[in-house]
Amino acid sequence: KRQQGPQGAQFPCSHRDLPARSQTRPQSVHQLRPGDIDVVGAIGDSLTAGFGVEVDSLLALLHEARGSSFSIGGAGTWQTHLTLPNILKQFNPHLYGYSLNAITTDGKSKFNVAEGGAISNDMPFMARVLVDRIKRDKHVDLENDWKMISVFIGHNDLCSDACYKRDFQKVLANHEADMLETLRTFRNHLPRTVINLIPPIHLKILLDMTDKPASCIVPHIISCPCLIGLPHRHLVPQMMRLMDQWQALDLQIANYPEFDSDQFTIIAHKFTLNFTLPRLKNGGMDYGYTAADCFHASQRGHAKVSLALYAQLRKTKFNLKYPLDSDCYRLVIIRLAILTSPQSIAVSGTEQLVEMSALPADEFNRGFIEESARFIRSRVPVAPKLLIICGSGLGGLADTLEKPVTLSYDEIPNFPQSTVPGHAGELIFGTLANVPVACMKGRFHYYEGYSLQKVTTPIRIMQLLGIKGLIVTNAAGSVNKAYQVGDIMLIKDHLNFFAFGGRHPLRGPNDPQFGARFFPMNRAYDRALLQVGKRAAAEVGLANHCHEGVYGIYSGPNYETVAEIKYLQLVGVDAIGMSTVPEVLVAKHCGLRVFGFSFITNKCVDSYEEAEEPNHAHILDVVQAKAEKLKNLVIKFVEHTSAQWL
Repeated sequence: KRQQGPQGAQFPCSHRDLPARSQTRPQSVHQLRPGDIDVVGAIGDSLTAGFGVEVDSLLALLHEARGSSFSIGGAGTWQTHLTLPNILKQFNPHLYGYSLNAITTDGKSKFNVAEGGAISNDMPFMARVLVDRIKRDKHVDLENDWKMISVFIGHNDLCSDACYKRDFQKVLANHEADMLETLRTFRNHLPRTVINLIPPIHLKILLDMTDKPASCIVPHIISCPCLIGLPHRHLVPQMMRLMDQWQALDLQIANYPEFDSDQFTIIAHKFTLNFTLPRLKNGGMDYGYTAADCFHASQRGHAKVSLALYAQLRKTKFNLKYPLDSDCYRLVIIRLAILTSPQSIAVSGTEQLVEMSALPADEFNRGFIEESARFIRSRVPVAPKLLIICGSGLGGLADTLEKPVTLSYDEIPNFPQSTVPGHAGELIFGTLANVPVACMKGRFHYYEGYSLQKVTTPIRIMQLLGIKGLIVTNAAGSVNKAYQVGDIMLIKDHLNFFAFGGRHPLRGPNDPQFGARFFPMNRAYDRALLQVGKRAAAEVGLANHCHEGVYGIYSGPNYETVAEIKYLQLVGVDAIGMSTVPEVLVAKHCGLRVFGFSFITNKCVDSYEEAEEPNHAHILDVVQAKAEKLKNLVIKFVEHTSAQWL
């Protein structure tokens, strides 16, 4: 149950490689580096107070080891106690406010004011206490120091309080009022503050503990009667929904505009939404991550959560100045993952290690996808029947939608962010030829640093919203020498080169609610829709510039070598690009009909004597020149197929 640290090991990546502290204090929270955090604090319940972390007996469970607390502990070093402050101390050795092993009334607890048994209603008081401590401490420069405060509460409400109140909507309303008062207290009294808002761990994890030690049965009944106790067993389905709503409410509040400015922001952490324990080789849960009661976390459990918390900091609007694909950053995560990985799990290769141990489990998480769908339903009056994905430079199509409702990608919970020029990063809902559609102005690519699961998240969200079909477009290079720049290739099939290396968006456990584990792809691109596409192309004057062909996917971001183009010609690829295939795979898994086309923007170079080189700016210019015809092609296609989607 203890973290096995490599004594004397150096922290992964030196400060020369990994940005530490800004030369001058940033004026905006969105410009911070890890070393710019001067002060840390936390409010919460017994998990933040460190109950049971360093003891192996139920009798000593109430012992507080605040120095090991994942979000605020500062005991030891990162090698012995992997906590967020001990990681941040590698970038700012003068970090202040972290707690050592002491109770909350002891000075060594510093800015950790968490209390065992605390519930939502206690948050406003804890916030006032923390603000008072920070203001009174002579080591803190209130106006200039950057502060990071973690808020993690709700377990006691959900485990031992809500089931006695029964009016769950009132429970949520009261929690919202508590949270708003708490966050406004921090915002109004603590300038230059970042809040880590961590929803409570979903307590279905307790129901999943079917192999728990006998010593944990009674503690679970005592700690969580709303879920485990017999008198409330009939309320379990309602309690599950309440937990979903509680977590979603926390994430929703975190995105309120009033809490985002240059001086204050909230990071909504999502790794707790579907949190579970790692499995042993025999399939059982690894209780080495829990304290003696199988409810609180052991020191190794706190280390694992610290890693998830730190890893997710880079994925938000406050991003610690890390490039998404920073090799040095990934090295930090991988090395720290090794530190906390159970000996019982065999891992091979750094990528698998990251997937299993380091990064928050948000790549494919039905809870996250459902949360995104719920948010969209709350903002969009009519459910879409068709999704259109606009490739590079093709976003103008979205401007033709009637009664448009525009959502920026960054306001949709769990939605990826587009980072490529020519991809606007907007999801637009409206009608096209009387068909309710959703149009993505900007897609996501593997080369941006996203997993294939994350790249295809929008398809699953839209399937939950009720779409029946997918129109996928892209800008591509011609491998087929008969194709000219400005031509259209209707996609009849594809070559998924990613799959040859084992990379697939459906890798991992299958969710049968989306589709079958094994499914055919011989008619991935609907033949009837392809014929409609031919007709539409002819009607907009593209009959002599329209082909049927095979699309190949290349990871990018570089363009292909001459040797690679020669190989693609040999294996039957007509056009090559860096997208589309993952989306089509997931669409077919979801049972959607697919129509796709590539706009040929450049001829691939297949000769070493050729001086011309492809470039992205030229590609966007070519698309822009034909944008009107491409837009009309899609409009005609939807007009001819409208009855199939309604």
